[in-house]
Amino acid sequence: MRGDNKIIAWVIVVILTLNVCLPIYATPVVTPSGQNLSSTTQTQLRSIESEVKDALDHTTSYILNKVKKPTVGSIGGEWAVLGLARRGVDVPKTYYEDYYKCVVEKIKQEEAKATRKWGLKVTETQRLAIALTAIGKDPMHVAGIDLIEYSWNKEKKMSDLPKAHQGLGDRQGLNELVFGLITIDLKQSTRPKDATISRNSIIEKILKDYRTKDGGFSLSKNGAKADMDMTAMTLQALAPYYNQKNYEYVTKAVDKALKLLSQKQSKSGGFISEYGLVLGEGIETSESTAQVIVALCSLGLDPQKDARFIKNGKSPIDALMEYYVSGGGFRHLRDGKIDQMATEQAYYALVAYERLLKGQTSLYDMTDIKVYK
Repeated sequence: MRGDNKIIAWVIVVILTLNVCLPIYATPVVTPSGQNLSSTTQTQLRSIESEVKDALDHTTSYILNKVKKPTVGSIGGEWAVLGLARRGVDVPKTYYEDYYKCVVEKIKQEEAKATRKWGLKVTETQRLAIALTAIGKDPMHVAGIDLIEYSWNKEKKMSDLPKAHQGLGDRQGLNELVFGLITIDLKQSTRPKDATISRNSIIEKILKDYRTKDGGFSLSKNGAKADMDMTAMTLQALAPYYNQKNYEYVTKAVDKALKLLSQKQSKSGGFISEYGLVLGEGIETSESTAQVIVALCSLGLDPQKDARFIKNGKSPIDALMEYYVSGGGFRHLRDGKIDQMATEQAYYALVAYERLLKGQTSLYDMTDIKVYK
């Protein structure tokens, strides 16, 4: 028995020694994407989330100061309003009402024209519908005009266009289709009986005419090379159909596009745009990264945690924050000056991320908004 006691005592000593020598690991946390996050990583995530909130807070003030009276336009207009509204910012008392009056006046001017309404760009009406819905205004009843009908019935509403351009997507390319689908899905609008366009026809046209061989998407029909901006924007439009019954083909296409985006992601965590080529090569911009962030969040994927989008330890969120200007605002290029378009796109991208973290509906899913005529 004494010999046995000595053996037991020796075993205990060995175990205690090993416990001292072995490193202590924190209990891992498994993310939706299957990653195990240590306590250190969790702390880093809390840090970046804090940085994002700080950037959003300061950029909110910057936008409100820079865009005191939003007007109809892609800069200082719809995208600024979208970001502010979807974040639930406490704007000045008449801020949105003044913008709405501006929109009403614009619509009256355009509809009064005998020809070339909206400059024959259907995306103008789509952009307005998105912003108006975000502030709780009904885009189907604005100065007696239904803005969403332009996406359901482009050939009827824009009959001045040449026959070859009357179909959705036939003049401005993929942009018309992407924003058309986003527009009719803002509040899951019902297709009019006389509509010449359907959700399925838009989706089929996107996948048939604008998908590249590598699974991405191009602005132009039958494009040879995918663009990261357009690929991301297309995923934003297709998000409501992802993993949905009867849309397995959409899910397959989205997964392939996600794989391409992951492959094309830079070591910085950001993305390169094919627009504004420099010596025949694309250039990394904040806008491209912002669009990918919106796409991932629209699909319910966390851009800060999804392993497919972590390169060299950097995520798209990390990359976008490198364009942030202390005190509010974002640059177009890392070494550039503060840029309004870049600021507005980065802002609503981070709002999309913040909404994902809070468990809110995605940026363009506005079923959470009560709309008034």
